[in-house]
Amino acid sequence: MVKMMTNESEPRQTSCSGNSSACRCRIIPIMLFAILVMAGVYYALYCCTTPTVNNESVAQLQSGMSPNKIQMIVGAPNARQVIDGQQIWWFYDRDQAQLATEPRDIANLTITFDHQNKLLDLKYMQR
Repeated sequence: MVKMMTNESEPRQTSCSGNSSACRCRIIPIMLFAILVMAGVYYALYCCTTPTVNNESVAQLQSGMSPNKIQMIVGAPNARQVIDGQQIWWFYDRDQAQLATEPRDIANLTITFDHQNKLLDLKYMQR
């Protein structure tokens, strides 16, 4: 039994003293609620940061577009690389990321920019 001393020097019982199952009954719902809130926040962040590569979004992309405009349409790329001065972006499903060592192996959408940083080449493959 847990007892606390007050200013009057007399023992006072805490709310959980005497019955530990009553304490557990109060703590478990609070913990479950906290886990549920954390799962909701994780899901919201995952959905907000996942690129939206589909037929409609790819159809809006045009030659000569800037990277900022492309990001507004399909979102941020999963991988970027500069090869010979040309920037390449890869978009892929995160669930497939563990299956390959290179982004090009699993990419749904590959975008290449020219030296002026404008859309040069676009390769889209539904997987």
